[in-house]
Amino acid sequence: YFLWHCLHCRLCYNENMIEIKNLQFGYNDKFLAVNIKELKIEDGEHVCFFGLTGSGKTTLLRLICGLEKAPEGTIFIDGKDRAGVENHNLNMSYLLNPPVLLGSKSVLDNMRYVDKVRGTKPDEEEIKRILFEAQLGDKLNKKAKKLPANLQMQLNFSRVFYKKPKQILVDIFDNAKTDEEVLGQLRGINWLTSELSSDLLLVQMVPFCKELRVDKFVFCHFGQILVKNCLENFVTDVCNIWAKLLVKFGVKVNEKLSLAKNLEALGQKYRLAEFAYDGDKKMFASCDAFCEVLELAVSEEEFERAADYEGEFLIYDNFVFDKSSGECMGRLKGN
Repeated sequence: YFLWHCLHCRLCYNENMIEIKNLQFGYNDKFLAVNIKELKIEDGEHVCFFGLTGSGKTTLLRLICGLEKAPEGTIFIDGKDRAGVENHNLNMSYLLNPPVLLGSKSVLDNMRYVDKVRGTKPDEEEIKRILFEAQLGDKLNKKAKKLPANLQMQLNFSRVFYKKPKQILVDIFDNAKTDEEVLGQLRGINWLTSELSSDLLLVQMVPFCKELRVDKFVFCHFGQILVKNCLENFVTDVCNIWAKLLVKFGVKVNEKLSLAKNLEALGQKYRLAEFAYDGDKKMFASCDAFCEVLELAVSEEEFERAADYEGEFLIYDNFVFDKSSGECMGRLKGN
């Protein structure tokens, strides 16, 4: 019974998931782009990584797919140590924008390239079915580089659909130039996830998007992570942090107003325009605003950064000064 129990736990622990432990990676000796103690992504789970530029989102995906090598820590994919698996042996796709295509090859040859890498015979009927569904049926022999940007992305999605990978890593939203382009990308991802049972690891700068199913949200902050199963839980944390800031800056809470309205008042008083909180929608004005204030959740020692936002305030010896007027705004209080 003991041996069976150990074997059963071992299989359940490692099989069909991505597991990260004590992972560290930096582009130089002074700064860790990724510093994760533990992260598990279950089979078929959709995960949204979000955070400000430079917070380690893309670096983490590059480590998972093997474009970067970590000197410390381990990444297990379906029970196998990532370090011992060659990239071509992984059933994984990494979507980028602009997409990585064979520009001088036809749309059909780009699809057939999946089989060339796998060493299998192309399923011509299935390839054409996918391309017609992706609105590329009349462009089968057109060179990929001659396609407009939106159709190049469609071809990118089509190749992933044909490959049917176990994991799909998506890092395409930062380079989208218009809302229509973002919506097109969302439609493409929805197409993949509605038909495939792949794990979806999504780098998404706009975590408020309701168009995608997300099972887990991972906030990245200078290589570290905060994990929640629900975005609203982050909002609750943010509200609690701001409530502490109200006290810390000596702002009296107006008991006749809701916490959201008090937060709005704090933002106006200290000119934290980017931290604008919409009490009616229970949402921050922008993703960057949301990420900025979430950074305060990583460590209470960083509360002071709120007063020095965009350099308008200076903190010296626990006193807050308005840089433009030199006026002392008050003294920081303890928690």
